[in-house]
Parts: sequence; structure tokens; C-alpha cells
Amino acid sequence: MYLNVVQEIVVKEFGRDICLVSGAGCGKTTVLCEKYLAALQKGYKPEEILAITFTEKAASEMKNRVLLATQALDDASLWMTTIHGFCSSVLRSHALEIELNPLFEILSETQALTLQDEAFEKSLNALPHVLIEEFGFFHLRNMMQKFLSARSKTYSAFQKHPSPKQIQQMCEDLDVAFDLSAEAKTHHLVMNFKEFYSELSKNYEILKEAAGVLDFEDLILKTKTIFQIKPLVLREYQNRLKLVMVDEFQDTDHIQKDIILQLCGSSTQLFIIGDPKQSIYRFRGAEVEVFEEIKNHIQSRGGVDYDLAHNYRSGSNILNFVNSLFAPLFRNKSMGYADLLSTQSGQSHVYFCEIPDNKETREMLRIKEATWIALQIQKLIQQGFKLSDIVLLFRAMNYAPLYAQKLTQLNITSFVIDEAAFFENLEIRDLVCFLKTICDSEDILSLLATLRSPFFSISDETVYLLYKEVGSIPYGLEKAMHLQFISASEKKKLKNARDLIFYFRKTKNTYRILEILTEIRRQTPFDEVMFHSAASLQRKLRLEKFMNLASQSEGMSLERFVHFVEMLKEKRFRDVASDEELLEMQGVRLMSIHKSKGLEFPIVFLPDLGFQAGGFPSLLLLDEGVGLSTKDDNFSWQESSLKKILKSKEEEKEREESLRLFYVATTRAQQFLYLSGSTPSKNSWLSLLKNQPDLIKQCNVETPPYPPITHPAVVRQEASQSKIYIASDFPLYSPARRYSITALQEYLLCPWRFERKFIHEIPEVLRSKNKGASLGTSVHEVLEQTNFSNVIANPERARQSFIYNSDHSGVRELLQNFLHMPYFKEIQKAQVIHKEYPVYFSHQGFVLEGIIDLLFKNQKGEWILADYKTNKISREKVEDFGRSYEFQMDSYAWMLSDLGVNINKCVLLFLNPSVCYEFEWSEERRKNIKKQIQNILSGIEKQEFSARLGRKCEYCGYKNRCETYIRSQRQSQTSLQALAVTIATP
Repeated sequence: MYLNVVQEIVVKEFGRDICLVSGAGCGKTTVLCEKYLAALQKGYKPEEILAITFTEKAASEMKNRVLLATQALDDASLWMTTIHGFCSSVLRSHALEIELNPLFEILSETQALTLQDEAFEKSLNALPHVLIEEFGFFHLRNMMQKFLSARSKTYSAFQKHPSPKQIQQMCEDLDVAFDLSAEAKTHHLVMNFKEFYSELSKNYEILKEAAGVLDFEDLILKTKTIFQIKPLVLREYQNRLKLVMVDEFQDTDHIQKDIILQLCGSSTQLFIIGDPKQSIYRFRGAEVEVFEEIKNHIQSRGGVDYDLAHNYRSGSNILNFVNSLFAPLFRNKSMGYADLLSTQSGQSHVYFCEIPDNKETREMLRIKEATWIALQIQKLIQQGFKLSDIVLLFRAMNYAPLYAQKLTQLNITSFVIDEAAFFENLEIRDLVCFLKTICDSEDILSLLATLRSPFFSISDETVYLLYKEVGSIPYGLEKAMHLQFISASEKKKLKNARDLIFYFRKTKNTYRILEILTEIRRQTPFDEVMFHSAASLQRKLRLEKFMNLASQSEGMSLERFVHFVEMLKEKRFRDVASDEELLEMQGVRLMSIHKSKGLEFPIVFLPDLGFQAGGFPSLLLLDEGVGLSTKDDNFSWQESSLKKILKSKEEEKEREESLRLFYVATTRAQQFLYLSGSTPSKNSWLSLLKNQPDLIKQCNVETPPYPPITHPAVVRQEASQSKIYIASDFPLYSPARRYSITALQEYLLCPWRFERKFIHEIPEVLRSKNKGASLGTSVHEVLEQTNFSNVIANPERARQSFIYNSDHSGVRELLQNFLHMPYFKEIQKAQVIHKEYPVYFSHQGFVLEGIIDLLFKNQKGEWILADYKTNKISREKVEDFGRSYEFQMDSYAWMLSDLGVNINKCVLLFLNPSVCYEFEWSEERRKNIKKQIQNILSGIEKQEFSARLGRKCEYCGYKNRCETYIRSQRQSQTSLQALAVTIATP
């Protein structure tokens, strides 16, 4: 095989340690395999060589190459594996020496989550009440699973957690504000965490030991332990090994590095290969600094390091762009940067397209971008490229389905790989609903979804009639065969549904979960319906994954499995496609950049470059200390001093990995690289590009032509004499459990309208756009972004900036009015100000939510709840309008008071005219609003949705469907006609 000069030197050199830094696409796998073959030719035996790869796939590929080249060896003789595979073999060989069951099984990530969840439940009696009060069960469960999944770092963090005095010294050194009382509180919580974690980890170990299992963290930790406490075992491996080869070393951590160095005896050569610029797995525990440490260690042992820079993947234009972009960004880092040198003679192109932001929503901008990408793909197909040549790479997969939808609209077959919302897919959702229906006979929502799904395909009209005539869907299902008004075909489907659901409710404990799912699919037309679509292959693959998940849940009850699925859904379980599945997918692929690592594609699109992914968790950071956010007196999350220090470090690490992720993404392309995005956030990749205008000139800059984006039209129909039932009229869903205060106010005005708008989500038929709403939105945005205290420091300049930066004269007028209101000065001098303050409140099993325009504590220490109103009204009507908003203000005041913020006054700031409407908040008002909301929620719960006539009916977008309104109009018309006849009669 042909090798370049550097590759040949590395392959043939033996006798000293080597660190090889390999740029993207520079043939490192070839070097690894050739180095192994050269060692065999030099007289090394296969059992004297250990080759560690990052993935099992890479180990398998390396084995195949070596076996094809030698033809004298067999698979079993080659010691090529992952670090976890190596540790597993060490532990099985020496299990009895550390009292370990040698037949242990290795938990998958999802199985480990299940056991961690069970350990958490078993430890609840030891959970300190102070932690429950501060964080709640939801956050605690997630934090504890993080602790258990990174036990070595957790142990180190607790052991090295600094005292408040040490934190104070750190803060002084770094010029960070220090609050002794807040830090003392945090320290107290950390000690409680430490105590609880001790109990939790003990229960986790007991559960694993009882099941005879280890997780991936155990494999590493126990191997390091056995090498430390059993020196004879370590010496056995040191004496045996003459060459240790490690691929992708940039993705290891300190413990893995320690194990590898332990293996290297005095006569063992170490050969490592990797690229710190491609270290993108911090979320899995990778520590990029380890590469620099091993490099320095090799040099200290008399070893040498080399760089591979000849790229065998990308065309010269793409590499020139990559070098120009990343050389200045990486050269200041410890890893440095060596320019990638092109070896390809064919043409390559880089395209750049910025979607202009015309003050549209982020979603609309993404739709425009997806449209542009779809049009480019159409052109590429016309040029002769295959769909499988094309990939869209995403930093985060949250919005990938939106881009896939646009491709589908243009009849372009696509597959979403590594999908974040696995359980949101229709086929998985239907199966989960069926399982919930079996588990819980009271779960009406899941029952309705199951009846209407491809399992049984019960029509909406039948469901409605069951509800209307019998009053209960479950009872109607039992009595369906005796109901005269249901057709014979629908009765047959209902009987099948009833028999299958009732059968599994009775026998669920006698079947394994996989057997239940298999029978459900066998006895219904579910598969036939699901696979009869363009997305049938991907649906098939997802269903196989779900069935595999069920097979791994052996021994779980059905109820426990459903709970487990809900937990995975909560954690955004990812649908990770195998390489074999990728080969099957003959279409455009949409995948995460992490999934694309090690792959290459003729055509790469990098969309949504303006998006900046969040990095660090909100409540907890672990890094040689435990940084927590705690609640302040106003029930807001407040970062401790240590958390701020750790967060600063974390943000820097996230920025550095963001650069590495961008590097990996751009170096996947062979012939075409398309870069696009809109509205760059501060540290986004788009902002990096725009900061280098000369770089953009290297690209083919595209101006996107936008075809009109169509939306489904809302057809206005006159009401007919006889009622025609359509799907949206059916009460198919049980009441939602989450409502805004605005929604509750809608119920107060008209329950029937509330049902249409918030239960069935039917769009209103509106005569025209509400210009006032647009004006109000603009005013609210300006007020949210304004720092009111700045107006004190430089009144005139601040006023001008505040008012005249707006390009809308109507907005400027309202802002001017606001500046002259008496409350403005009080707001300026406020002790505390919260703008656009979100409130969430649980009551009667419902979650109430809303966003408060302004909440502030004045100089007297009084809490004032304020709301901006931009309605254009006369001064005489302020009183009437103010009373109409009292429900909204009372609701927010009540929610805040129950959350510990005692409101003194509620103020409505009518900006047009410049008038205030205010009232004192009192205990009597609290009792009244609480009772009023309880009545509303009770009405929603009982599904009391009768129409209520009022002055707003004329402007209602549903009035042409409202029988009460139509009837009243007819009666009014009849009365007018009668009056006209009376007047006309002499």
C-alpha cells in the first residue's frame, strides 16, 4: 500500500514511543493497520500487541484489514478491542481475585438508567428533606443519575469540595463576588448531597451485585483497582505486551490514560494516535487535555511525535477554507494547528448563504433555510448526484424534523438519524399508548388514541357517538355491540379492540413485554398501515429498536416498563442508527455531527449555523468541586460563588469544544460544502464566519430565492340547518392539565369558545390581522430589553436611545407616554425588577402558567405587580377596561403569594392614554380569585363547555360554528321583523 513520507516513517519506526497527531481525513486508520502489520513482520506475536480503538466498529474494521493482509491469522488471535472490551476481559480473567462474579453481564446505558432509577427509589427514606424542599424530586432524580453515571468524578468532587473559607479565597483571587451566608447554605446542601449519595451508591451497588451486572464505569474503575491492589496481575500484562497501540486518544479520560500507562512496562512501546482538534465527546467524559499530557509523557520517555497533514478526503477549495477558518482559532491553543494539504485533483466548492432576518420568528427563518436547501438538493440531483451522497449535519437534532419535512414536501426521500425525539414518532407513540391502555383502565386519553390509531382505526364519528349516547368511552366500548346507531363494520372493529384490550388487561402479568408487543402487532393491521408510506424503512428500524428495548427489559412489570419509557422520553432518548442501517437508507440523511465522526460524504450541508447550543446544566456542575444553584428569598435560582467559578471554566471548555465540533463538521465534505444560517447568536458558528469577511469571499455566496411558503387555509362556512359533525367537533381528548391564565379568562367569558381554542386547538376565522397585537408585541420587546436604571445616569441620552431606536412611530409614541407616567420613576428606583417573569403553579392537578410583564419591589420594600396595556381607549373607559383585567392580575397575585411573594398592589399601565388603573391586593381578593379559579378548573374537569353570549361574540372567530350565537341572531332577526311589521301596520 502507498504511504507518504511521514506515514512510512511512523510505520517503520520501532524502539521508542510515538505520538501521532493526525488531521481529519489524513489516513490514520491506514497507518494504524500498517503499523500492526509491520510489527508482525518484525517478529512481534499477535498476543504481544494490544490495539485499542474507540468503537467496536473500528476494531472490527482493523481486524478485517489485518486478516486480509496476512491470511495466516484468525480472528481470535488478534487482540484488537475497545478500552471497555479490554477491561472486561481483564475482569473476567481475574474476577475471583477481587470477589467478582466472572459471569457478569454488562449493562447498556438504558438498563443502567433503569437500575439507577430503582436505586433512587430505594434510597428515598434517606433523602434529606432540605434537598427535597430546595430542588424537588424531578431535579434530584436527574442530578443523582448524573452522580452515578460519573462516579469517579463525583467521588473526586466531594472529596475535594472546598470549604466556604477556601471558596472566599478563590473568589478574591478571581475577583468574583462572595456571599458568605449564601455559600454557607450551599455548603450545607453539599454535605447533605454527599451523605445521600453515599446511601444511593451503596444501594446501586447492591442492585448490580444481586443482578450480576456491571455498568461501563465499573469496567474502567475495577480494572484500575485490580492493577493497583494486585501487582502480580499487572506484571503479567506488562511482561506479555511489547506494543500497545491506542487510536482516537483525544477521546479518553484520566482514568483510561492511567490504565494504559500502567500496562506499559519498561520494555513496552506505546504508540498513540489522535487529533485533539477532533475531541468532541465531553458529554461522555472525554478530557481533551489528556492528549497533551500523554504527548508530554512520551517525550519525557525519549519518544517522538509526528503530524499527518496530507488530506485524502476533501478537495483543495474546501481545505483552503478550513485552513483559513481554523488556523487562527487553533494556533493559540495548546494543540496548535497544522494546515491540511490537499491530495485531490478534482474540483470542490464551498457555498455560503445567510438567510436575511426580516424580524421573523426563528422557526420561519428555519423554514426558509430548509426551502433553500431543498432547492439546492434538487439541482444536485439533476446534475447526477445520488440522494445517498448528501447529508445534512446538525449541531443539535431538535430541529432536524423541520428540515426533513421540507424535503418531503419536494418529494425528496430523507432519513433523520440519531433522532432526539424518538418517542414522539407516531409508530412508537401508538405502541406506548396501547401499553398504557392495558396498564391503566382510567387512562382515557391513551384509550382514545389507541382506538383511533392503525391498531383499530375506529372513526371519529363512532368515538363521538359512544361518548354522546353512553356518556363514557370505556363503558361505551363494553356496550358497543348492543348500540343500534353504530354500523356493523364499526361494531366489528370495536369488538376486536375490546377483546384484545380486555384480554391483555387480564393476562399482562403472564406475558413478557416483548410478547405483548409482538401479539399486538400480529393481531392488528398496525404494521401494514405503518409500512405503507415513504418513511416505511425508517419506521421499521425505529420499531425494531423499540422491540429491542422491550427485550432488554426482561423481568420488568408492564407498569415499570411504561414508567421506564416515560423516563427515557423525559431524557430525550436518542435513536442512534447502526452503520448497517445507514447503508440501507437510500435517501438524504440528516444526522448529528457527533454521529458523522469518522465518516465522509461527497456533499455536506451545515444548516442552522446561527444556533448556539446550551452547554452546562442549570443546577449542577462537577469539576473538582460541587457547584450548585440554590433558591433565593424570591424563589429564583441563584448561583453560588463556586458555581460561578466552575461555570466560567465550563463555558470556556464549551467554547473550545464548539470550535472542535465545527472543525469536524466542515472536514466531512469531499466535493461540496454548504454553509447556511440566520440571526447569529453571540458565540454561534455563523458569527465566527461573519467576523472573517475575507473568508466568506472564498465561498460562493448565495442569495436565496424564496418560493411562496403556503399554509393551510381556514375555510369559512355558513352554518347549515342540520348539524354536520366533523372531526374537530368531537370531544376526543380528556382535558389538558396545563393552561395559561389567559386561557382561564377565555373560559370565564365563554366555555364553548375555550373548548374550541384550547382543547381542540381549532384555528379562528379572523376578518383581518390584529395590528394592535403587533404594536403591543413591539412595545413589550423594547420594555423587556431596556435597563431602566440607565435612564437615571444619563436621562436625555437614555430617553433618546430608549424611544427613538424603534423604527415604528406608534411604538415611539407609547414609549414616550410610559416615560411620563408617575410609576416610571418608582420603577427606576426599585430595589428589585423582574421583566417578562414566568410563573408556574400547580393547583387541583392542573399546572397554571403565565408571563408577568413587570414585577418589582419599590423603595419601601413593597411588591408591585404591573402589566402594560397598549389598547387605544378613551380615558372615560379606563375604569371599565381595568375591571376586565382584574381577573388576570388577581390570578398572578394569588399564584405569587402562594409561592412566597406577597404582593401589595396591582397596577395596569394603560399607555394609550397614559393612565394607571390600580388596586390594593388583599386577603379577601385572594380568597375570591382562588374560589373563582377552582370553579373554572372544576368546569374544565367536568367538561362543562356550554356557550355564553356576550359583547365579544361579534368579534369571535368561531361564531359561524356556534349554534347558540346563530340561534340568538335568528331570534333577533325574527324580533326585528315582527317589530317592523308592527310599525308598518296602520
